[in-house]
Amino acid sequence: KLPNGGRRTARNSGVELQVIERACYGFYYTLLYLCYCAGLRLSEARWLWVNDLDFARGVIHIRGKSWDNPKTGETETWVPKGNKERVIPMGALLKRHLTKVLTLRPDVTPFVICYEDGHPPTADTLSTRFRKICADAGVKSFPHLLRHSFASAYVRGAAEKGELDIAKLQEMLGPSPMKMA
Repeated sequence: KLPNGGRRTARNSGVELQVIERACYGFYYTLLYLCYCAGLRLSEARWLWVNDLDFARGVIHIRGKSWDNPKTGETETWVPKGNKERVIPMGALLKRHLTKVLTLRPDVTPFVICYEDGHPPTADTLSTRFRKICADAGVKSFPHLLRHSFASAYVRGAAEKGELDIAKLQEMLGPSPMKMA
């Protein structure tokens, strides 16, 4: 019996991911890569800063931060779930994508995902628009489902190589009860 009450955890298939990739544009393409290739949560992708990317070591740092929003004059603060900082491997595909993205984005903001004026979209905007992009392409998906897809792909790939390490996957995904699909 599966730990989540007998239900299989939903995930996107490889074909669905290809359809989503073709439908994405702008920073939604980056959101897809961060959630699927690194297993980031929506809030982690939204709050990802350029200095969180360590290309030399090939890792992404997930850590809390504060930002003085010039539009509102208020300081926004964000901490990772469970207030747990972590380091996530950055695969070659994600590294290539982020390298390209960083050459195209405005140099006036610390955010990886941002509008042309340097401000980040809200989490609601990211989620709602990403769901619409997927629905318009005929695929049901959302950022958290990409995280499930990442975990499933990691388990399949590691198991095929005989290198399955659930503790490593739990460390990459961060705090939450682990439910395997």
